[in-house]
Amino acid sequence: MSFRHLTETRLNTWKPSDTWTCETTGWDVAIRNATYKLIVKDYGSKSEVKELYNLIDDRWENTDLRADGVSPDEETVTRTLLNAIDALLATGGVACTAHH
Repeated sequence: MSFRHLTETRLNTWKPSDTWTCETTGWDVAIRNATYKLIVKDYGSKSEVKELYNLIDDRWENTDLRADGVSPDEETVTRTLLNAIDALLATGGVACTAHH
């Protein structure tokens, strides 16, 4: 499975010299593969929110697949994409497992 994007955003207080840590809340991250996109709001915090979109069936991301409960397949996709986010962040020296 190949991953095309890892993006992160910070609230308006972010500046390039800031370093992200697991204790820092307010970070939103997103990752996608050819079929799915996972957005995690407040990544690494106890209040993080996950959104999962099927980009083949819903290219405008109108239907969050996790909104009405999570099927076993959707949980597997979510877990795979979360693990990819963790791995990418770990290569930068950050390892956060609050959602595991």
